[in-house]
Amino acid sequence: MIMLVNKLQKCDTNYQIIPSYTYNSNNLKTLIQMTDDKYKKAMIEYDNIDPTIACHWGSNAFGYIFVEKK
Repeated sequence: MIMLVNKLQKCDTNYQIIPSYTYNSNNLKTLIQMTDDKYKKAMIEYDNIDPTIACHWGSNAFGYIFVEKK
């Protein structure tokens, strides 16, 4: 999870961050607790992406969708 939190350093907070999960949001909730508050301000509501991404990510996957800074 630390690796995912560190990836946000490349995040452009001028755009929203989408916390995403498949099937179960418990891992995502733990990840968000570990996340710096400056990134939490850019986050929108959790997105259950089961219908579109679960077939690729698998069940219980979680992470952030964001725009990377240049």
